[in-house]
Amino acid sequence: MLKGLVRLRAQIYVVAGMVTAIFLLLVDLVACMPELKYGSPPCGYDSADCDSADTEVDSVRESDSALDSDELIDADGDGFGASEDCDDDNAQVYPGAPETDCTDPVDYNCDGSTGYADADADGVPACQDCDDNNSEIYPEATEVCDEQDNDCDGAVDEGVATTFYSDIDGDGHGGSQFEVEACTQPIGFVASADDCDDDNAQVYPGAPELCDGQDNDCDGAEDTLGVWPLTASSVDTGPLGLNGTDTSVAYVAAHVGNGAFFNGSSSRVELPYTELQPTGGLTISLWMWPEMLHTGSSGWDCLVTSGSAVDSSNGYAVCLHNKNLSFCTDDGTSAGNCLEDGGGYSSGDWHHVVVTWDVSSGTRTIYVDNVITATDTGVAPATPVYDASIATTMGVDINAGNQAAAFNGTLDEVKLLSCPVSAAQVSSDYTSNWFF
Repeated sequence: MLKGLVRLRAQIYVVAGMVTAIFLLLVDLVACMPELKYGSPPCGYDSADCDSADTEVDSVRESDSALDSDELIDADGDGFGASEDCDDDNAQVYPGAPETDCTDPVDYNCDGSTGYADADADGVPACQDCDDNNSEIYPEATEVCDEQDNDCDGAVDEGVATTFYSDIDGDGHGGSQFEVEACTQPIGFVASADDCDDDNAQVYPGAPELCDGQDNDCDGAEDTLGVWPLTASSVDTGPLGLNGTDTSVAYVAAHVGNGAFFNGSSSRVELPYTELQPTGGLTISLWMWPEMLHTGSSGWDCLVTSGSAVDSSNGYAVCLHNKNLSFCTDDGTSAGNCLEDGGGYSSGDWHHVVVTWDVSSGTRTIYVDNVITATDTGVAPATPVYDASIATTMGVDINAGNQAAAFNGTLDEVKLLSCPVSAAQVSSDYTSNWFF
């Protein structure tokens, strides 16, 4: 009986202990209720973990306080929180917002200024000024050449920059290949574009005229007056295109391809006249094949004439006179001012003929087959004289409308230049059919 009582008492103590433990656990839970929103404490933590002095708990409390701050509040829904947005009740106001109305005093972009700002004090508000930090730049300002858009029209230096042109050959005159607009002259550029050949330093306005097949002084007058191959017509293949008009001319096999055959009576080629009046000098080149030559007082067989230099007092002429070559250059006062060689040419042979006249020195020279056959100095006129009423012709001399001194034979590769050529250039024409 006693043992049973002892056993019962022990069981009561056990139950009482369990009840006490449960009670104490409930007390702890109630004490931790204010902190449950931070997460339940792990098992094994005692009531001391709910102490308000605990630093970990305080940290969580501070973090929660931050979540409730204005940093993440965007009342107007413009994408910027109250800490950045200078007016979080206006969705049009936020950092970087546009300000386009100078009459609106609202600081839309939160930069501390409005459209009324005029930082450079030029009288134009910032929202209309394309550079509010420069008082010389504003709409309708005077455009000056400074590589800036002074008048805010979107163009730089318009109407005030200088056009400069590339001077590729370095002769002080520019061409039109490249040009730039600039305030100061760039290296390799000049202010003029008057060079007619910017790849040749010997060609520019005012350059000395050379007999080199080029218009050295850019005056539009080239050395080459005409080139007539006489292959099937009197077409001019030179730069001027001075085509001739044929009368009773036949085209036959010649020295270079075909040539023009003149019958010694009615045949001629008439060329435009006014363009064939050289003033600085003259060169006539051709190949000739005499078929029959005249002798005696009527022994003139003319190859190329301009005016009537043979029996009048103007123009120039290259003729065979009693089987000799004669080069006539008249001055308007005396007829027959001719240089003549003693070649004694016969029928049935090809000969290369070049006559030159240097007006500046008064020197005339006759070359036949690349050899000088006659020359003189100081007898030719300083100023050529021409008769505009008489055509430049091949194969005949025309005087007062009458055809005379007709050539019987073939001419080939006729060329006229407005300058005297050198011996080396004559040699080049003789071997290669061109002077330059």
